[in-house]
Amino acid sequence: MDWLRFVVPLAFFVCSATDFLAIGSGNATAESIVKPLLMPLLLCFYWLSASAMGKKPDAFIVLALFCGFLGDTFLLGHGKAFLLGLASFLFGHIFYIIGFLRPLELRAVPPAVWLLALAYFAYGVIASRTLLPFVRGKEKLAVILYMVCLLTMSFSAMLRCGYARGNGFWLTFLGSLFFVASDSMLALQLYRKAGRAFHIPVMVTYLLAQSMIVYGVLL
Repeated sequence: MDWLRFVVPLAFFVCSATDFLAIGSGNATAESIVKPLLMPLLLCFYWLSASAMGKKPDAFIVLALFCGFLGDTFLLGHGKAFLLGLASFLFGHIFYIIGFLRPLELRAVPPAVWLLALAYFAYGVIASRTLLPFVRGKEKLAVILYMVCLLTMSFSAMLRCGYARGNGFWLTFLGSLFFVASDSMLALQLYRKAGRAFHIPVMVTYLLAQSMIVYGVLL
């Protein structure tokens, strides 16, 4: 079992590097092969590590990573497949929110932390004003809903300060911020027609986000 805990992260690193190269070179075939492998490998690492540490893997973290796999796979397509990808990530954020908040006792959260909700609200307002004028009417509600779930997920990661300490808190919280950065760049790419400039940064920040969240919840 120990050798798997070495091989799986190595395979994740190799597939990540291959995916970056495929995106950079525009090799859609290679990307379609390696991208769907990333979240299953990270999920396998999470399961093996939790078991080795004598912890029961959190079902909601597992579901969130599985939704990441579905999202990665569907986003390789177009039309309805692309919409299914966005829906998968939406549910992934919801599962992360539940996983982050389940162990939380609200009285353990310092009062000052709640004030930081204003920063998330301000970011949501700025993002809405930046994106919504370029979003078609029927999609605006979906974009707003996704944005609310994304920012709530990150704020929920911050609320883990009520029970998580040290790297266990910071890795997950910073991972959630990388998720916000990744999805924000993806939205600019989709609706503000930013071109290929964000292709690799979107994937780098996304993989950092998922990896840091997983490492954080393990600690």
